[in-house]
Amino acid sequence: MNHRGSILTCLLVLCIVAVAAFAEAAPAKVDSSVYRSCFSSGASKPEEIIGACSAILERDPQVAEAYYNRGVARMQINQLEGAMADFNKAIEINPKDPDAWNNRGLIYNRQDKPGAAVSDFSRAIELDDLYGKAYCNRGLVYLKLGRTAEAEEDLKKAARLGVKEAEDYLKSKGIAYALPHRFEIAFSYSQFDYKENFQPPLKSTEMGWIPQVRLGYSYSAADQFYFRAFGDLSVGNDSTDYDGSTMGGVPLKATTQNDFARLETDFGYTFQGALPVSITPYAGLGYRYWKRDLGYNEFYSWWYLPVGVKFLYPVNQRFSVGLNASMNIMFEGWMTISNRNDVYANTTVQLGNKLGYLVEIPLGWRPCVNWAFTVTPWYEYSEIGESPWEPVYKTNGTFSGFIVQEPSSRTHQYGIRLSTEYLF
Repeated sequence: MNHRGSILTCLLVLCIVAVAAFAEAAPAKVDSSVYRSCFSSGASKPEEIIGACSAILERDPQVAEAYYNRGVARMQINQLEGAMADFNKAIEINPKDPDAWNNRGLIYNRQDKPGAAVSDFSRAIELDDLYGKAYCNRGLVYLKLGRTAEAEEDLKKAARLGVKEAEDYLKSKGIAYALPHRFEIAFSYSQFDYKENFQPPLKSTEMGWIPQVRLGYSYSAADQFYFRAFGDLSVGNDSTDYDGSTMGGVPLKATTQNDFARLETDFGYTFQGALPVSITPYAGLGYRYWKRDLGYNEFYSWWYLPVGVKFLYPVNQRFSVGLNASMNIMFEGWMTISNRNDVYANTTVQLGNKLGYLVEIPLGWRPCVNWAFTVTPWYEYSEIGESPWEPVYKTNGTFSGFIVQEPSSRTHQYGIRLSTEYLF
C-alpha cells in the first residue's frame, strides 16, 4: 500500500471534518435587515424586534443595545421576566446606560417592588441629571408610597424638562412647576460698520470690533405673559478705524474712541399649547446711546419701539435652537456736538427717524436644571435720517457764523454673544 497516499487521504478527511464542525458551530451571518429590525426604534413589531436582537446576540453576546432593545420589546408584550433578564445583562455590559436602569425600574414597579424601582430610577438620574422620564417615574412611585413632597419635587423637575405626563398631573392639581425667571450675563463681540451718506470725494466711515457686556432678566413660560429687560454696554477697547475726509474732500484717517449703550424692555405672550415650538410675539421700548470722539465729541441718542417675535424649539432636554426677529421703530433721535476745548457751546440737531432690524439665532445648552449656556449669532441693521441745518453758537451764546447738518447714515453690525443664564 502507498503510505503517502494513505497519509494524504487521512489529512483530507480531517480537513473535511474540521470544516464541517466549524460550520456547525459558527452562527449564521446576520444581514442588514436584522440590524434594522433590532435597532430602528418603532420600525418593527415587538416579536420581530425580539427575533432580530436574538439573532444578533447569538453572533455576539456582548451587544448591550441588543439586550436593551429586546428588553423593551418584551416589556411591550408583558414578558416581564425575559425583559428583566435582558436589562440585567444590558446593565452588566454597560452600567452607565441610564435608559437600562430606568426601564428595569419600570419592571420593578410593575412587580410591586417600589424600593428597587426607586433605587433604579435614582441611579438613572445620577447618570443623567436631565433625565426627565426617570424623575417622572420616581415621582409616581413616591406618590404610591405616600411621599408627597418628594413626589411633587420630582414631578416638577420632570415637567420642567418637558415630560407631558408630569405636566398633566401637576396642572390637574393646580401646582406651578415652571422655572420662568432667568438672569443673564453675556459677553458679545461684534463688527461695527458705519457709513455716512456723502457725495464723493466726501466720506465718513467707521469700522472695528466692539466688545460688549449684557445684564438681563426675563420671565417666560408656556401660555403665559412674557417680560424681558436688558442693558448692553461697550467695554475695553471699543475704538474704531475712521476713514473719512475733511469738508474740502481731503482724505483723513484716524482712530475714533467710542462708548455704546443700549437699554430695552419687552412685553408679550408666549403661546405653546401642544406645539413643539413656543411662539412669543412682543413689543417694547428701547433707548440707544453712542458717544463718538473725533477730536471733538458727537453724542447720538434715540428711542425705538421693538416689535418682533421669538421662536424656541427644544431639540431635547439639553439642547434648544431659537429665532428672534424684530423691527425697531426709531423716534426722538438727537445728536449733540461739543468741542473738547469748549470754543463752541453744545449744538443739538434732531435726527431723522428710520427703521432698523435685528435677527438672532440662539443655540442653547442646558447641562443642569437651573443653568443654561447660550451661543447667539446675531445681525442688526440700523439707519439714521438726515437732520435739518442748525446754527452753531459760541460759548457766550453768539452765532459763530457756521451751520451744521448731520447726514443720513446706515450701520451694519454682526457678531456672536456668549451668555450664562440662571433659571429659577
